[in-house]
Amino acid sequence: MKYVALIAIIFGFVFAEGENCSDPIVVPGLNFSDCVRSTGDYVNDYDVLATDAGLTAQYGPDVVYSFTPGTDIPDVAVTAVPIGSWDISLYIFTDCASPVALTGVDEHGAGAPEALTGITLSAGVTYYFVVDGETEDDSGHYCFNISSSVSAEEKEASLRTSLSVSPTFTSGNTDIEFSISGNSYVNLVVYNALGQPVRTLKAGNLSAGTYSVAWNGLDNHGALLPPGVYFVKLSTGSAESVKKLVLIR
Repeated sequence: MKYVALIAIIFGFVFAEGENCSDPIVVPGLNFSDCVRSTGDYVNDYDVLATDAGLTAQYGPDVVYSFTPGTDIPDVAVTAVPIGSWDISLYIFTDCASPVALTGVDEHGAGAPEALTGITLSAGVTYYFVVDGETEDDSGHYCFNISSSVSAEEKEASLRTSLSVSPTFTSGNTDIEFSISGNSYVNLVVYNALGQPVRTLKAGNLSAGTYSVAWNGLDNHGALLPPGVYFVKLSTGSAESVKKLVLIR
């Protein structure tokens, strides 16, 4: 199997993405399914990593997916279904630089699907999902699925935001207050009238609550912005709020 993988690399048969966590297949959102790949087109990057999750070492070629949720997502199910009679395994880690498997599954033997269910994914955290095989001979086509029983409408409704700006006509000192009803990755950015971002006021994971930020009329480089119309935009993974203000000198 190692020689097959080596030949595949030499002749360019491998997929461009998914070889390891430095170049994963990026999951754009839930629900997601991928049934077009074969682990045989990849090489074995991770083996003893699976032992962190209580599995035996996995020596088959592996494929890596990544997903970064914008909000907390509960009740997530991840499945890997082998097409054929090979022994598939599945495990998850979050730190690409120093990976430690958080959880994994390899319970049902050759030809059987494996699933991780009831998982909560936290906002702003990048998760890596590895589809692997137990031995060097365990490889083949498969289907990878990741989904949540919480609908997109429910997720959006579950996270409410509010945003206020005072004063709306300002000479450079503006108080901005915003609130979020749940844990989320938040971006609070000032845009000019052309829609160009000029100042990032907040970017990161926040827990539910109310927050205050002051803006002094400067851009990201500390330069004084010219008079005109500006927009303050609050963005989370599922909601946005925008307020207009006028900068005067």
